[in-house]
Amino acid sequence: MRPYEALYLGDIPKVGEGYAMLTQPYTLPATLLRTELMTFSAEQTGDVEDRRIVAGIGDTRVAHLSEAMIELFWHKWAVQWTRNDFILEDEDASEN
Repeated sequence: MRPYEALYLGDIPKVGEGYAMLTQPYTLPATLLRTELMTFSAEQTGDVEDRRIVAGIGDTRVAHLSEAMIELFWHKWAVQWTRNDFILEDEDASEN
């Protein structure tokens, strides 16, 4: 978990080793990516049919976060911005 403010991303194809600083979030205007609302089938989502916003241009992703990395991100994000180790305290309690 530590350091809370950084999330190590590992070796990213075509980019190299990477990390994200959770203390430096930024946003992009949706118009920059020409977003569109698209319908995805249950087979595509792995759950139910759903409408989602997708980038019309500029979607140059070469990798994505695994479910485990997403969960780690949310834990680090919560601890970083609340300065509360409640997640770690809960994990410590469940081990005893």
